[in-house]
Amino acid sequence: MDRAEIVKAVEVLSRLPVFTIEFEGMIQEFAQRARKSNLELADLLIGLHAKAAGAQTTWTLDRG
Repeated sequence: MDRAEIVKAVEVLSRLPVFTIEFEGMIQEFAQRARKSNLELADLLIGLHAKAAGAQTTWTLDRG
């Protein structure tokens, strides 16, 4: 799956009635930002979750 397919799949899954999404708005923001940026998807979701918890800055560390 490429990036666009992953983002679309997350959106579709979040709308299915069998799932209860704790931070529904975060999923929508994730999808919007994922389409406009080159951030790693996991890092983007981590940052949005931290922001929702009140963090102003979030650092993720990748080996590379």
